Amino acid sequence: DEKHYQGLIFEYLKKFGQAKRSELEKLLFDKLPQVLAEPQKINKIRTLMQKMRLNGLITTEGKTWKIAKK
Repeated sequence: DEKHYQGLIFEYLKKFGQAKRSELEKLLFDKLPQVLAEPQKINKIRTLMQKMRLNGLITTEGKTWKIAKK
């Protein structure tokens, strides 16, 4: 469920304040369904993060992701 994975990203960012995409990929990679190939998993994580950014939940500063200030 997309909300579950978004929640994991959000919780990670709350805990650590910021993260590189590679750190978030490492967080989610083994939690995604095993039927997905590696490129599919990377694409799914990228899509999740972009949706969160477009919804104003997270933002980027250079290559670093953070929780968006409201």
